[in-house]
Amino acid sequence: MMDDSTTPENVLVLGSKGFIGGSLVRHLSGCGECVVRGLDLPELDLTDEQQVRLFLPRWVKDAAVVMAAAITRDRDDSAAAMARNIQMASNLAQVLKEHPARQLIYLSTVDVYGRRNLRLPLSESSAIQPSNFYGISKITREYILRLACADAAIPLAVLRLPGVYGPNDTHNSPIRVFITKALAGQTLKVKGNGSELRDFLYIEDLCEIVACVIREPICGTFNIVTGRSHSIGDILRTIEECCGHPIDVSFEGRQEDSDLVFERSTILAQVPAFRFTSIEAGLAQSLEHYRRQPCLV
Repeated sequence: MMDDSTTPENVLVLGSKGFIGGSLVRHLSGCGECVVRGLDLPELDLTDEQQVRLFLPRWVKDAAVVMAAAITRDRDDSAAAMARNIQMASNLAQVLKEHPARQLIYLSTVDVYGRRNLRLPLSESSAIQPSNFYGISKITREYILRLACADAAIPLAVLRLPGVYGPNDTHNSPIRVFITKALAGQTLKVKGNGSELRDFLYIEDLCEIVACVIREPICGTFNIVTGRSHSIGDILRTIEECCGHPIDVSFEGRQEDSDLVFERSTILAQVPAFRFTSIEAGLAQSLEHYRRQPCLV
């Protein structure tokens, strides 16, 4: 439970209709010790400078702000989407300078490290070399928000996320696609040969870490990773076991991208009691969720 003496009265989640933002609103509201407000389109367009300046100040001042809003890579990885993502951060930064939040938590991505020719394992000190527009926008947003928070003396936590999965996923993330197609008995067409290593993060683990960051509060830049990468083939076999029947998989050759393997996240030193959900447990819970909601399959 959150401590009343350190938890802000207000928490504002920007991007509250997305998979991560929506999950955060539900999780933080369930704690019952803070008032959670979620903002998203059409109520607020973060790319509209005038609307942001007029509407946002009364919500950010003295609140813990979680910046989850973004055009995600699976939806649009174009130069235009990159520009819109950067504009969102720029507009938010201008408001924060004039109306300081109590705390800012920015959800970034491990895509800032790029996907090719990586020196593994990755850590928070690894070289920044994004290889797609999404990664470029995310690291640019980090710099913009760091400057704004430094100018306004706002505590900042940058959380770099790998692939996030779990119930209520609104994106075509790999694990949701794997599970829903497996449940529907459809053939899975998978880029790669199954040996590619990835570190996936269960949504409830992310929500609890954000709650911890607000509770303490915690500042700094952290990879929110389990530190245990799994091959795509092993993940598919686990889903097959959970389904209780064989699944048809068609692989399409080895991916050019590097494997993603991480060192232990440095945030664990600040939340020593926290334990990540195992991939087996997370997949089983996700599969059960989608099995109960056939309309999503």
